Amino acid sequence: MKQLKINTLGDFSISCGNKTLTESNRRSRNAWTLLEYLITRRGKEVSSAELIDLFYDDSKNPASALKTQINRIREMLDTLGCASGKELLVSRMGGYEWAPPVNCVIDADKFESLCKQASSMHEDKDGQLETILRAIEMYTGDYLPSQAGEAWAIPIISYYHTLFIRAVYMACDLLLEKKRLSELITICQRAVIIDPYDEKIHISLIHALAESGNVKDANKYYLYAIDMFYNQLGVNPSDEFMTLYEETIKTLNETEVDIDTVMEYLDADTENVGAFQCEYDFFKHIYKLESRASIRDGRNIFISIITLSEDKKAPLNLKKQNLAMEKLGRCVKYSLRNSDIFARLSLSQYIVLLTTSSIDTADMVMTRILKRFRHDNPKTHVVLNYNLKNIHN
Repeated sequence: MKQLKINTLGDFSISCGNKTLTESNRRSRNAWTLLEYLITRRGKEVSSAELIDLFYDDSKNPASALKTQINRIREMLDTLGCASGKELLVSRMGGYEWAPPVNCVIDADKFESLCKQASSMHEDKDGQLETILRAIEMYTGDYLPSQAGEAWAIPIISYYHTLFIRAVYMACDLLLEKKRLSELITICQRAVIIDPYDEKIHISLIHALAESGNVKDANKYYLYAIDMFYNQLGVNPSDEFMTLYEETIKTLNETEVDIDTVMEYLDADTENVGAFQCEYDFFKHIYKLESRASIRDGRNIFISIITLSEDKKAPLNLKKQNLAMEKLGRCVKYSLRNSDIFARLSLSQYIVLLTTSSIDTADMVMTRILKRFRHDNPKTHVVLNYNLKNIHN
């Protein structure tokens, strides 16, 4: 018996035997969109009124436009040789229905079935893992990606996307239990391509890299993810994510490694000019060490927080804010000594650790940073403020 295969995840295609219809060879964008909608509503009669309201409301003759697109779809389907276009896309009283008379396999249905099956296999962990891995393998991208901006498609795309993310969470937990770290890393790497903004998957990937001994890669990926959250999403990472730096350092300390590996890790991405910029969690470690040392030898240490905010005359969007923060970071770095340290504290703030003789000197240093920013970036209209405090007062 002939079988009709429909792919909806990652792209859209219909095939029967060795013949395939894809969006690349579509005759009409409108016809293809209509077909995708009817397949999404498979097994249900869709009224002409509903289709006209969705796709042809602005047409001078909407009923005629709909009929024309239906005929185009049927002509395309005829070329598959599986069943006639009229048999696949059936006319009903007042509407149409996708109701193929042959066996029709849709990848989204199979994916959903595997996810539900895995969720019910509580007593069979091995079977549950293999089932959920099969589901993840099927998910090559979101449902009907070419329709991502359409209101009718958004809830369905979200539904399958959520199933996928939950499947990845389940697979990560099961693979971690079995110490199958290489597979866990591969799953996470695939998942972040599909959903680059899911923090939990990034966390799982970093943990897996660190636990498998790839501490340098874990550190690099952590820095990449932090930058992405700030500069692409425009959000502050969670506390759990920020503490990952400490976890990767801990993993390095607990693992037997040779001295070359340690030196490579410590020297990674460092620069000898200007202050040392690090992640906030590492900054906290340095702060604790310097605080104890300053009590012992009587040094003054100051903490300053620089805040960048919007100028009322020049509203900031995320792109402009990120660019301004990059410029401010460079000014902080090259206005301080090599022995000073600073970190990005939030979407719009840097925190600086200064060792100077007095608060007046520290105030001069911070003023110098702001003046340098104004001098180097006269066309960047933002408001800069800073707070300054002796850590022992």
